[in-house]
Amino acid sequence: MKFIKNQEISDKFNVSFPTVLKWVENKLDKNNLQTSLFNKKLMVLDNPHNLAELQKLAENSRRFRSNINLKKIKPDKRFYEIFNSAQIIEIINDLEIHNSIEYKFTYLDYGTSFWNNFYLNNAPNELYPTPKRVNDLLENIFEYLLYQLGNSQKFNIIDIGPGNGLPVKNLLEKLSKVEKLKKYTSLDISSKMNELANENIKKWFPSLEIQSVVADIEIANFVPIFFENKMYCEKSVNLILYLGGTIGNHKNINLALSNIQKGLGKDDLLLISNTLENQNVQTETNYIETEEARTQDTWIPKMLGFDVSKCQIITQFEGVGVGKTEKLEIDKDYILEIQTGSQTKKLEFIKGQKITLWRHKMSNLDTLPLEFKSCSLQIHQLTALKDLSHAMILCKSI
Repeated sequence: MKFIKNQEISDKFNVSFPTVLKWVENKLDKNNLQTSLFNKKLMVLDNPHNLAELQKLAENSRRFRSNINLKKIKPDKRFYEIFNSAQIIEIINDLEIHNSIEYKFTYLDYGTSFWNNFYLNNAPNELYPTPKRVNDLLENIFEYLLYQLGNSQKFNIIDIGPGNGLPVKNLLEKLSKVEKLKKYTSLDISSKMNELANENIKKWFPSLEIQSVVADIEIANFVPIFFENKMYCEKSVNLILYLGGTIGNHKNINLALSNIQKGLGKDDLLLISNTLENQNVQTETNYIETEEARTQDTWIPKMLGFDVSKCQIITQFEGVGVGKTEKLEIDKDYILEIQTGSQTKKLEFIKGQKITLWRHKMSNLDTLPLEFKSCSLQIHQLTALKDLSHAMILCKSI
C-alpha cells in the first residue's frame, strides 16, 4: 500500500498541517478519507478516491475560513510591463498548480543586475563555488573539444544562460589563441542578460562576431536558431554551452534537454555541467542564503504584493532525486488578483503555504547515461571533479 504523508497533503492542497491532522483523525468534519494504520500511525492511502476527497475538503476549508486577516493584493503595474501575456499565464498556472514561481523569470529586467551583483560579490571568494568548478572542468575537457574539430574547422559558441559572460571567458580565450573560435551567440530568456554578456564579450574580444537570441529554453524552437547560426559560417561547428548547473533549476529537466536536442544538427555538440548528488553538495546552501541571492529570488513575490519581509524563507535539501529548494512560507492569508487580458484571475493563498522560489536537482553519475539517452542524446565524454562535486557532459544527438 502507498500512503500520502500529512506534510505532502498540506503542501499539495494548501492547508495547514493541524487541519490535515484533524482530517486524518476525522475530527474536523465527517469525511470519506480511506486510512490505514502504518507503524501504529493513521495514514491516508494514496489513491484517486482520496485525492478527490482531499480536494473537496480543501475547497470547503477555504470557503469557510475567516476573512479577518485576509489581505487582498495586486501586482505592481511594472509586472505587466516586464512579463508578456504568455509568461503571466505561466506564472498563474505554476502558482495555482505547483505552488512555485519558475526561477527563469527572476533573470528578467531587475533580475539581471541582481544576479550580476550576486555573482561578482560571491564567486571571487568562492562562497558561490560553481564558477571555479566549471572553469576547472572546462580545462579538463578542452583538448577533447579540439579533438572534435577537423583541421580547418572552428567553433560557433552558443551560450545558453550566459550570465555576465565570465563563466566562459577562459574557454573563449583558449579557443581564440589556437584560432578555433568563429562566433559567439548568447541565448537567454532575458534580453538584458544577453546585453550584459555581449557587452563584456565585446570588451574582451573586440574582433569576435557576436549576436544574441532571446528565447525560453523550455519552449523555443531551436531548429532554425542552431541551423542558421552556422549556415553562413563555412567549416564551423556549433558548440552549445549550458553551464553553471542551470539545468538543475528546471522543474522538468528532461523537457529542457529534449527541447535543446530537437535543434541539434549532425555535428553539433552540447556541453552541459551540473552538480553531483553527494553529501557535501547537498548541504551547500550558503550561497543561496546571501543577501544578493535573496534579493534576486524574492523580487517577483514582492512585485506581486506579498509582504516578503514578514514571510519566512526556508532553504533545505529535500532528498535524493528532489534536490535543494528555497521556499517562501506565507505569513497570512492572501487573495492575489492578476489581470490576463480583459479577465481577472483570483489566486488564494493561506498562512503557512509554501511557494517554491528556487530548486536545484543534482545529477547522479550512475543514471546520467540513461537519462540523456531518454532525451535522444548520446554522451561522448563525461568528466567529474575529484571531489565528485560537479560533472561536465559532452553529448550529441542520436
